[in-house]
Amino acid sequence: MGVARQERECRALALKEGWNVVAVYVDNDLSASNLKRPRPRYQEMLAAVEERQVDAIIARHDDRLHRHPREMEDFIDLVERTKIKVLLLDGFVDFTTAKGIKNARHDTAAAKYESDRKGERLRLMHEDIAAQGRWKGGPRPYGYRPPKGDRRGQLDVVPEEAEVIRAAAAQVLAGRSLYAICGDLNARGVPAAKGGGWRTPSMLRVLTAPMVAGRREFHGVDSEVKAVWDAILDEVTWRRVRAALDNGQPKRRGRPPTYLLTQGLARCTLCGSKMFAQRTTKKVRRYTCTKGPDHPGNCGHMTINAEPLEALVTEMVFAAVDTPALAAVTGAGPEDDTVTEGLAASVAEDEAQLLELADMWAKREMTRAGFLSARQTIETRIEEARRSMARQTKSRATDGFAGRPGALATAWPGMALDERRAVVSAVIDRVLIHPTPKKGRTFQPDRVEVIWKV
Repeated sequence: MGVARQERECRALALKEGWNVVAVYVDNDLSASNLKRPRPRYQEMLAAVEERQVDAIIARHDDRLHRHPREMEDFIDLVERTKIKVLLLDGFVDFTTAKGIKNARHDTAAAKYESDRKGERLRLMHEDIAAQGRWKGGPRPYGYRPPKGDRRGQLDVVPEEAEVIRAAAAQVLAGRSLYAICGDLNARGVPAAKGGGWRTPSMLRVLTAPMVAGRREFHGVDSEVKAVWDAILDEVTWRRVRAALDNGQPKRRGRPPTYLLTQGLARCTLCGSKMFAQRTTKKVRRYTCTKGPDHPGNCGHMTINAEPLEALVTEMVFAAVDTPALAAVTGAGPEDDTVTEGLAASVAEDEAQLLELADMWAKREMTRAGFLSARQTIETRIEEARRSMARQTKSRATDGFAGRPGALATAWPGMALDERRAVVSAVIDRVLIHPTPKKGRTFQPDRVEVIWKV
């Protein structure tokens, strides 16, 4: 029943009793049966009663006030302290006798029971919808829209949005950060699902959601059920994207990076610690072994200018990727896809087993200790498989370049820094910076030692 109609009826009761209405407390769309979501206006009403600002409370029915026995007990204590009157459409609630209090408790318990039954029916309905792989409804997910006609529970792919998702997935696998992907979309005026700009968390949700792989999600978990709608990403690609994002792919916020060899690639040979990006007062970019409270292991005695160092390393990477011998190792082939598919299948099986395990625990078919031990074993396997896929994803950053002389050098100027970093990380383990062998400010290539991954 609408809030406006309830207010009219309550005001009519107040007029009949000759009472003045001093305040109206409305918590619209907030259930009285869910104590996890407090009703702010109800709490304000209780405070007004406690401070003797009101003499009586009017509600259409008792379940408009309470649907939880615990809350009713607190209200009974309040009535006993303040002697507040409570009037409903069918008369006053008698809190002065044991029978009246018993009836109030009974009505609240009955309302809670009906609320729980309704919740149970809804839960079973949604479980049935999920088992059938149908859409539960609500705000449309990015990449899809509800179909026209009588096709309940289905979704149609939005072609232009599907292309955005596929392009973003490809960029993630190429090593680009979500921040950079979102920045590019916003610069081009490509809207997100609700028409606004893209943010890192929203892009992360879109790319990792099971629904884009044509899978049904239930309570935020992949239910391993094939959905009735078409997939935007094939399952292997989707799992590779998830693995990349779960295992260190940059999701950074703030200003875009400007250094190629941070994140532990550049290392000081005096102390073995990673070197950090730094700008001098004259805005000269350089790498330095920064010493301080946040970097207790650093010696603070090594510095090198960034521009010539990055130029040298870049040329070495070009030459390495062009080399047929290195291309044979770094280039991805059919066997790599087979490995990825095997890892993806392993993760899918383990995730399904986790669901079975949770069901067994819910049915009390196993002890808590057994459940926790089995869950830890399965989750460890899933984590290791995802790390393996993430490592393979990084190694595939050279796809399209390996063994093709000049291809990487040609594409390099148009690549984002995250994509460049992914290529460098695919072939280089670390870049060691040695002390200056001779005095002078001129860049000395002999200080640089590259440790290759392959």
